[in-house]
Amino acid sequence: MKYHIEKNTVQETLVIPLFGRLVCSERFPELFSDPEAKRICDSLDYDFAEKRKKMESAAGLFGALEVAQRQYDLRCEVEMYLKDHPKAAVVNSAAAWTTLSQRLIMANAVVITSTCRM
Repeated sequence: MKYHIEKNTVQETLVIPLFGRLVCSERFPELFSDPEAKRICDSLDYDFAEKRKKMESAAGLFGALEVAQRQYDLRCEVEMYLKDHPKAAVVNSAAAWTTLSQRLIMANAVVITSTCRM
């Protein structure tokens, strides 16, 4: 089943960083590997053509890199914190379509995710 995304909704806004991470995984796989972003994008009933065209420009690609770097930086910060505080729980609030939780769970972290229902 695919999740339908309506234009001009909160869900569509969440597509932007998700798709930015997918674009970076495709364009720079040696720097940003995010197979979950592809899996999630594939599960959406959404036409990515307009977003893909925008991300082909220098400004669009810069935005995609910024999103991917922010996700990577956040993951690194949380992983460093968890090394010093291994029993800590990570609360990832309003985290729809982020892959941070999956990556932290793979590192044996306790992750509590709060998202809105679609």
